[in-house]
Amino acid sequence: MCRYIVLQGLSGTAGGFLQIVSLIVYYVKLVLFGSTPRSVFGVKYGKSSVAWGTLFPFITLLSVIGTCSFVCVAPKFTRFSHRIYDHFSDH
Repeated sequence: MCRYIVLQGLSGTAGGFLQIVSLIVYYVKLVLFGSTPRSVFGVKYGKSSVAWGTLFPFITLLSVIGTCSFVCVAPKFTRFSHRIYDHFSDH
């Protein structure tokens, strides 16, 4: 389970670094629409939108996996820590 989360995190980062299509579109827009300083500013500093259709399901899946893992592990950890505390505490 942990390997899956690490793999998804690293592949998402690698996908962010390898956005070649958006880089090509950026330069094409700069050449085609960059006739005035205002349009060059718009192309360079315009905000891009987030693709929620592809990002949201991925984030939701990792959140559910993390929550379910925490729900399963937390009670065991609490029992273990109470036993250790009872063992080493002076009653």
